Amino acid sequence: MIYRFTHRACGMAALLCLAAALSSCDSPRKTAESLGATIAEYSAHPRPETAAKVEKEFTLLDAQIEKLRSGGGAVEADIWQQERDALELRYKAAQMAGNIQNVKQAVQELGNAFRKAGQELGDALKDNSGND
Repeated sequence: MIYRFTHRACGMAALLCLAAALSSCDSPRKTAESLGATIAEYSAHPRPETAAKVEKEFTLLDAQIEKLRSGGGAVEADIWQQERDALELRYKAAQMAGNIQNVKQAVQELGNAFRKAGQELGDALKDNSGND
């Protein structure tokens, strides 16, 4: 009898642990942590595929927050909304930094093109002045 009770209790405990583990897969905490790591990756190496992953994770986090809110967890949803908004600011800052880097590179390339064109024009004028 004790064995049956212990065995059932262990089985129930295992099921509860499994249910808790599965429900944590759909938790805003895990999604926010993953999103933060993906944003850090994007900051280091802004690539379109990383940006797509960030957008996908934002969509998932939004759905999780809405699920909390509709389930009566307005306070918890508000807390996660604030975390989501902070992550969005980090992402926008990373996007701006990437854009600034792109503009800087474009200006440098334009400067190099002008320098090269100036040298070619100067060489052409030297060649023409020697033919006179």
